[in-house]
Amino acid sequence: MLWLPLALTAMFMLVARRSTEKRLTGPLSAGSMAWLQQLVAMPFMIALLPAAHFYLPGELSATFYIVTIFYVLAQSVDIIMYFKAIEVGDISVVAPLLALTAASSLVGSYFVLGQVPTPAGVAGSLLIMAGAYLTSRRPNGHPSTATNNRLAIILALIIVALRGVYSASEVIPLRLTNPVYFNFVTSLIGIPTIMAAIYLRGRHTGRPLISAQLIKSAARHRAGLVIIGLTYTLNLTATFSAKLLSPNAAYVTAVRGAQVLPIVLIGATFFHERVIRRQWVGVGLILVGMACFFAA
Repeated sequence: MLWLPLALTAMFMLVARRSTEKRLTGPLSAGSMAWLQQLVAMPFMIALLPAAHFYLPGELSATFYIVTIFYVLAQSVDIIMYFKAIEVGDISVVAPLLALTAASSLVGSYFVLGQVPTPAGVAGSLLIMAGAYLTSRRPNGHPSTATNNRLAIILALIIVALRGVYSASEVIPLRLTNPVYFNFVTSLIGIPTIMAAIYLRGRHTGRPLISAQLIKSAARHRAGLVIIGLTYTLNLTATFSAKLLSPNAAYVTAVRGAQVLPIVLIGATFFHERVIRRQWVGVGLILVGMACFFAA
């Protein structure tokens, strides 16, 4: 059951990263955040490389390259759409929908990896998904327009379907290498890929890829970017490690989808935030869902 503590570590790192990203998505555009998060994570990834085997190009099979390129392209689209969704819409609208990834990952793991979930595993994933939906806060006053929220919902649903496929496919190159190396390689390829996409888009919108304002904003918020870089590295390294050890890769995705749980508990314990009955029911469902994985 070592995969479960690793998945929980990934979840807490994801909570720290997402909350910091949301605060920075105002001063820094969604497009900039899409590649900056991986760029600032690169020094941390390089620092971890001595802890794992580094593969030379000739040591890797064609399967590794094909699946890795697909993964990077799909992840790049995911990242760009995610930041666009939270930029135009309310995070309280987007977050519950992303919990559906627990269900899409079960389907993806079955068709891509041939991993058949146990009844306990299905129950755990669905309970966490339902709990995450109930626990997420509803929009307060609808600060975004209805049109923007509709766009955010469409983007979130596309992300859910996309993650169901590529989050399962990443296990294939992981089995051929290791989590540290795969994390480094995918970011090494992903950074220029996302930057190229943002650059081409900027040619039509008139927004440059890098501007003096972006440099100033990044320097002003460098502490937040460092937190994002560190938590991004730890989150993915723990996630990849958990997926290699888990009997089903979708279980790890489900646990990461419970990220709203610590947010609610911390808010209620340390900031005395009011938690309504629906949210407590969601917390209970998530905890029961976690317990199901011990039998999975």
